[in-house]
Amino acid sequence: MTEADWNTCTDPQPLLEFLRGKVSGRKLRLFAVACCRRPWPSLQQEQCRNTVLMAELFAEGRVTQTAMTEARDAAAALFSQVQLARHHDSAEGSALSAAISAANVPAPQKSYAERLLDAIDPPWWEDEFDKGDPHAPAVVTAMRVAWVACYELGEKPLDDNHAAVEERCQQAVLLRHFLRNPFHQYPTPPSWPAPVVKLAEALYAGEDCSFALHDALLEAGHPELAEHFREKEHPKGCWVVDMILGKS
Repeated sequence: MTEADWNTCTDPQPLLEFLRGKVSGRKLRLFAVACCRRPWPSLQQEQCRNTVLMAELFAEGRVTQTAMTEARDAAAALFSQVQLARHHDSAEGSALSAAISAANVPAPQKSYAERLLDAIDPPWWEDEFDKGDPHAPAVVTAMRVAWVACYELGEKPLDDNHAAVEERCQQAVLLRHFLRNPFHQYPTPPSWPAPVVKLAEALYAGEDCSFALHDALLEAGHPELAEHFREKEHPKGCWVVDMILGKS
């Protein structure tokens, strides 16, 4: 992959394949969570939203694997009911599948939820990853979520479904929010001004202060980083915020 490919790719799959072994499991799981948040209106059931929230907390080391697994299995039980009542290829089914996948345990063994998903959408990429790689399960999780978290996939091939193709494009853009350009590494300064750190912490906590962080970075002499915050929405795990806060 070239830098031009990285900047223009409209599908997260080749980006994730390229990132294998180059990025932390935390980043990949947070990307999976962000993919689930895009079709959030279709994820109306509380236990399914809770699954996504648990996956996010697990990525940050704030809940146990057991708690995350319990939340995932509750969502899987609901998914089986939805599957019986409606086709799994609906927007609701795709959102539910993504929520379950986001909470996959970081281990190679198959769980009930994973076997259920395999019957629906076989993880054709799974055998391509080395099970000895500690981040391989996170890569597989991110790829699976990116695949199923599309609107109205229906029975059409992905390339023939405009809504799904557009969603994949947005996922690729989202992934670049999480990871700095691997071909252009921004040098991390030895320290950050206190206002920049405070605003980064506030943004990470969910406050609406991206424009304020833009101005603070501009004043601190980082126009390239400031440009990243011209957009209002920034997912938890954004590479610039992580760099300021020392997260990997």
